[in-house]
Amino acid sequence: MKAKKLLIFLNAVCSLTCVATVGLSQSQIQITGLAGDNQGMAFWNTAGVGAEPMASGHVIPWAGYGEMPYYGASRDYILPEGSKDTDLPAGFHFTGEMTGFPLFSAALNAAGYFPEDVTTICGLSSLGSDVGGDDWFVLGNSHYTNYYGMNCTFMLSGYPLFTCVFPYQVAYFSIGDYLTQWESSFARVSIAQVSVPPSISEIAEAFILDVGNREIRLRMQLTPVGEFLFENGRRGIYCNTSGILETGKPKLALSGLLDEHLGFAAWNADGSGPEPKRTGHALPECQAFYYLASRDYDQIDPDPEAGLAGIVGEGTDGFFNLKLQLAYRGFSFDKLALSMDLSDIEEDIESEDWSITGDFNSINYYHSRIRVRLNGQPLFGLVFDTLFTVINLSESTPSRSIGSSMAYVYDASAQSSYGVRMVAKSLFRDLAERQMSVDIVSSMASAGIINEEGRCGAFWQVNEGELSAADGPGTIIAEGDVAGTWGAAGHPYYIKGEVTIPDGQTLIIEPGVWVKFTDRYRFNVKGRILAEGTGENTGGIVFTAANPDRGWGHLVMDDIANTNGQSRLVNCLFEKGFAAVEPEVKGSGAVSIRNSNNIVISHCIFRENEGRIEIGQRPNGGAIGMSNSSPFISHSVFYGNKAMYGGAIDMDQNSSPAIKRCLFYDNEAVVCGGALVINKQSNPTLINNTMVNNSTHHFGGGIIAADNSNPVLVNNLLWGNTAPVGSQISVKTADCNVFMSYCDVQYGLKDIQPYGIGNGTFTECFITDPLFIDAPADIFMLDSIRPSVCIDAGDPYLPPDPDGSRSDIGVYCQTIAGITTSQPIAFREVKFSPNPFTDFTSITFALPENTRAEVDIYNALGNRVAKPEIMPGVPGEYRLVWKAGGFPEGIYMIRIRCGNDEIIHKVLKVH
Repeated sequence: MKAKKLLIFLNAVCSLTCVATVGLSQSQIQITGLAGDNQGMAFWNTAGVGAEPMASGHVIPWAGYGEMPYYGASRDYILPEGSKDTDLPAGFHFTGEMTGFPLFSAALNAAGYFPEDVTTICGLSSLGSDVGGDDWFVLGNSHYTNYYGMNCTFMLSGYPLFTCVFPYQVAYFSIGDYLTQWESSFARVSIAQVSVPPSISEIAEAFILDVGNREIRLRMQLTPVGEFLFENGRRGIYCNTSGILETGKPKLALSGLLDEHLGFAAWNADGSGPEPKRTGHALPECQAFYYLASRDYDQIDPDPEAGLAGIVGEGTDGFFNLKLQLAYRGFSFDKLALSMDLSDIEEDIESEDWSITGDFNSINYYHSRIRVRLNGQPLFGLVFDTLFTVINLSESTPSRSIGSSMAYVYDASAQSSYGVRMVAKSLFRDLAERQMSVDIVSSMASAGIINEEGRCGAFWQVNEGELSAADGPGTIIAEGDVAGTWGAAGHPYYIKGEVTIPDGQTLIIEPGVWVKFTDRYRFNVKGRILAEGTGENTGGIVFTAANPDRGWGHLVMDDIANTNGQSRLVNCLFEKGFAAVEPEVKGSGAVSIRNSNNIVISHCIFRENEGRIEIGQRPNGGAIGMSNSSPFISHSVFYGNKAMYGGAIDMDQNSSPAIKRCLFYDNEAVVCGGALVINKQSNPTLINNTMVNNSTHHFGGGIIAADNSNPVLVNNLLWGNTAPVGSQISVKTADCNVFMSYCDVQYGLKDIQPYGIGNGTFTECFITDPLFIDAPADIFMLDSIRPSVCIDAGDPYLPPDPDGSRSDIGVYCQTIAGITTSQPIAFREVKFSPNPFTDFTSITFALPENTRAEVDIYNALGNRVAKPEIMPGVPGEYRLVWKAGGFPEGIYMIRIRCGNDEIIHKVLKVH
């Protein structure tokens, strides 16, 4: 944060000079408007007898300066009709001095026009609330005032070419100055939506193409040339104008050098520290780093000044109000500091999450949150869905360039000091609903080595970069009723108020759509919701919060009439859900269900959701809460959720859901039920679920049953859960009966406290370590090498596993979920050798006539990690070698498909 000399408003004279002499952009057009041509600007106060409401600007706090004019517009706005020049509408016009607009210049010339023929009408703007320290400022000997909302229309031969709306313009001058400087914000420009001749349309399109993904800004000098007084109550001044129209974009410049303890930390983890065991993919002569964060994350660098980067004044542009407010509140740019939370490569699948082209390794890191603080206090934040990183492997110390997707910017200053909140307000005035992206121009590998807390990695510094603002993708959903289809074309959808699917109506959310809530707004379902994603990496549907600190207000599915048909949540991710704002009688985190049954939740992930933990609202549940409801929940994963009752799910008041093949781990409840609460006459059926490492402060680390509830558990695995009473299962009242068969329960019956299973049963159950493949890496599949006692030990009367064997205990079969296995004749002689293997294994098989074979390789989580080339449709024997040197040790599944037939085989990679 001390890397560069900072351009700040040390005093008003200096600030005026700095702003007025900033270098011009490469694309600029000189503009001028003279009173002699009936052009220029007008500024006035009014008594309210005319078109504008009565208003006078604030008193300028210098002797003899009087009031600031409240209104402003181009001169044509106030001229009597008989005084207007129809050929040159008053405002300003372009001059022949133009650079960086080749297409526009050529189009004008081709149509027989000159730049001077383009004129501009500036609509009405005003001082708004006109509050000192917010809308206007005095800094030393200079005075700065915001005018808001000027709509400019650029004309040619009486036709509108293009338009833009400048959110604000700053007028500023110093004591004794005759001139006033005028600088607008950046603004997006668009073609005027009216019918014009083809030649005019072509000129407008050429201008838009020249601007490209940039925006335009006006910088002018205003020279007073006379007063005016009309009968409509206006009194003010005329000004000649001269200056430039230029292109650019709002941006905050970044720097983060190693000697300032700034930059990135990247590492792999062995599972002995806070992160799950993960190692990135293999690179030539090294491994990619799986995790990425700023240096201050979890005190990897304990220096109090550690972070990602600082925002520097030199290079920052388009944030005039931010600069003013910082100076007014006594802050400087070196007090603006960035940090970045933990992000990772997720599945780390080649061609999806990473690739190598020549000497360049491209890697995607996901869900990267950047926080910006001012003087140590929260200011704003943003979450990038994806960081796109590129590493140059040919360098002795590989450099890392970083770009990102666009991200919604949220205000994080609510609990900060008044001064910081005002700075945030000014910054969002500059942003004007834009989103932001990050671009690290060069991030050089450094000598810093990370080798603690189970981490092995290195540091990078941020040589330079920027947070740039622009229009981002997405659709704004305002408060009210919703129905129809939310498709990928409008993705993501930003929820900016409480929304409801009315009774009798349906909302379809298509695969790949993200739904982002800007605050704790509820999503009410009175009709039907069909949110059905696909199993592909980009095909899931995501419900998340634009501001993770606030979360979103959860899906409320109350009293849904059966006439609406079945609601379905399939292949969805629910994260950062939170019980909505007061008053709220439902305390669940992501989904609240009451008096509703026709609901299916399948193949979903619930993570980092939070039910209310300060009060005991029911139903509670970190992920799902239900009352008098019996949804079907299957093939889903719940982790990192938290609540007062039921870290993952709270079943209350006559709820009897079926919960099948779900994984619950690392969930937490304050009072009881680290994973599940079964309460008040609730009788769920739990089949083939795994509950591991859940916890609570009181009763039932895995499950608690209470108040005449009678759950049935078949093929469930409960291990490593913790609680003072009933580490795996607690039965809190004597009127409950628990029926358990073919389960593996740590400590067995003796630990089901305080009342045991009542009149229930505990048959064919184990109390033996299930032997997970890699628990530190959160891989809870059963080890078939040692082997696990839970394999082929489930209820023999339940359907067999996909490979035809007896069902296993727990969530995972020892095949890939959803894949059925057959034995086509061509595959009977398939060979995998060596197995186990260290660096490679070969696959040999025969192809019948006129068929093609596809080979897919999956890790123990069921994620595809490699897809070798498709075998040609020529009969004969084939040998394929899988080079797995860069993959971590463990079990992999190799699937060979030939027409409608397929075979799956397990292989083991060892050291």
